Amino acid sequence: MKTKLKPQPHLTIIIRRVYGGILPPRVRRHACAAGIYGWYMDKFASDVYNLVNLIPEGKVLTYGAVATLLGRPGNSRQVGKLMSGAPEGVRAHRVVNAAGRTAPGWIEQRELLESEGVAFRDNGLVDLKRHMHITVSG
Repeated sequence: MKTKLKPQPHLTIIIRRVYGGILPPRVRRHACAAGIYGWYMDKFASDVYNLVNLIPEGKVLTYGAVATLLGRPGNSRQVGKLMSGAPEGVRAHRVVNAAGRTAPGWIEQRELLESEGVAFRDNGLVDLKRHMHITVSG
């Protein structure tokens, strides 16, 4: 069972004042782990979930492609974390890693993709040449 972290508004205000509204990566990591992410992660998370829900049936995107399409090419790991804890109704199964590998430990992801017509190669990876929704370079 996953624990949902609650934003801590009073700590968010303090962090905003100290860092001028922009968190350095190290502090951002700790702030997100502590649940002090309201002003930073909520917008990005909602953008990620909205974009993922636009992926049509039978197509996939990679974590990096989602981050790049949102203008944050270095945030593929955050996309992966958001997908692992995605709320009900988000089509997180349509996001795979850059090689086409499904999420570790999520056996149902392959079943969901296959039910939508996504083909897998002999090595168990999604055939990205056939099923990548949008090709992103960068």
